[in-house]
Amino acid sequence: MKKAANIVVATAFHPIEGGIETFMYQVAKNWNLGESIVYCQGNSGEEQLKKEPFSINCRPAESRAFFVNLCRLIKRGYRSPWLCFLLAVNRDFVKHSGHRVLNILDDLKPDADFVIQSSTVIPNGAIGVILKKILKKKLVVYIYGSEINRFKRKVNNRLLMKHVFSKADRVISISGYTSELMRGLVRNPDVIRTVNIGVDTDRFFPMKSRPEICEMSGIPMQAYVFLTMGRLIRRKGHDQVLKALALIRPRQKNIFYIIAGRGPEEDHLKQLARKLGIYDHVRFVGFVKHSQVNAYMNACDCFIMPNREENGDVEGYGLVFIEANACGKPVIAGKSGGAVEAVKDNVTGLLVDPRSVEEIAAKMELIMRDHALAQRLASAGLRRAREELAWEKVCTKINNHIVGIMD
Repeated sequence: MKKAANIVVATAFHPIEGGIETFMYQVAKNWNLGESIVYCQGNSGEEQLKKEPFSINCRPAESRAFFVNLCRLIKRGYRSPWLCFLLAVNRDFVKHSGHRVLNILDDLKPDADFVIQSSTVIPNGAIGVILKKILKKKLVVYIYGSEINRFKRKVNNRLLMKHVFSKADRVISISGYTSELMRGLVRNPDVIRTVNIGVDTDRFFPMKSRPEICEMSGIPMQAYVFLTMGRLIRRKGHDQVLKALALIRPRQKNIFYIIAGRGPEEDHLKQLARKLGIYDHVRFVGFVKHSQVNAYMNACDCFIMPNREENGDVEGYGLVFIEANACGKPVIAGKSGGAVEAVKDNVTGLLVDPRSVEEIAAKMELIMRDHALAQRLASAGLRRAREELAWEKVCTKINNHIVGIMD
C-alpha cells in the first residue's frame, strides 16, 4: 500500500469541544499510511497539542485585504478563471482564508506524497481546492448536513460549494441523510461515501458517578433523571422535553431533567420551565467541562434529545446519542435528519415525532415504567457503540475509502 502523509485543513481543532473538531482529531490520529499534519486556525491549546502523536500548525485568525490576497494567490500559480470568479463573489473567504492557503503552500513540498483532507466544505474545502490545483494532490472533503442547507440559501455560497464538490476526489458524508442532501449539488455522485461518525470509547464508558452528580445538582438519588447535553438551540428540542415533563409530573412526582450546555435559548428555556411550574425539577448546569461529560452521561437514567428541523438547521447525525449509548444509557431521539441512523428505533433507543409533546411524554413514561425495555435498549446501544462505532473501526473505513482514490 502506498505511503502518504495526511494534510488536515481545519478551522478549530481539538481540544476545542465540538463534533467536527472531535471528528477531525480522530481522522488525524488514526491515519495509517504515514504522518498527519494539521493546519488549523486560532489557539487550540498549545500545551495539549504538544502531547499529540502528529504535527499541528495552529495560527491566529487574520484578515487581509481581498485584492491583496487574490493577487498573491494568482502569483503563486492559481489561475483558474472560474474559481477566481467564485472567490470574487465570496470576498469574505478571500479576506479571511487567503493567507491560510499561502501559509500552507509555504510549508508543503509539492514533490512529497500526501492527501489533503478538508474538515468542511467552506472555507476549508475551498482552501483544499486551491491546494489541489497548485500542488496536484488528491482532495477529500467532509460534510455533515446542516451546512448544506445554510450555504444553499446564498447564491455565492451555493456556487462555491458546488465547485468544491466538483473538484473533490472523495466526499465523506456522516449519514445517509446528509448524502441525500448533496445529490443535486454533486456532479458525480460516485465520489460520495457515507461513514457514520464514531465514538471515543476510552472517553465514554459506564461508570458510577450518580452520587457525585446528584449531590452537585441537588437531585435525590432515587429520582428518575433525564439528561440533554448540547448547545441550547431550538432544533435540539429542550422546549419539547420541558412541555412533556409538565404533562408527566402529575403522575410521576420524582422525575428530574438536567439540561447541560449553553446557548441562545437558555433564557427562554428557564422562563418556559417557570411558566410550566416545573422549574424545581429542572437543573440548568451550564457548560460541562470535558473531564465531566462522561460523569453526567452516567448519572442519568435516560438521555433525551427530540431534535427537529428548524429553518433548514438539522441534526446531520447525532453523535451525542452514540456517546450516551457508549455509557450504557437508553436514548430518546427525534425522527429528524440523521438521528434516525444514530438511533435504531426500539433497538438502541426510541424515536419520537419531535413536534408531538404527547408522544414525547408517552415515550418518556414508557421507558421509566418498563425497566426490561430500558435495559434491553441500553445493552444493545452499548454493544453497537463498542463493536461497530468505535473510532478505530470508523477511521479504518474512512482510510479504505481514501486509499481507493490514491491507487
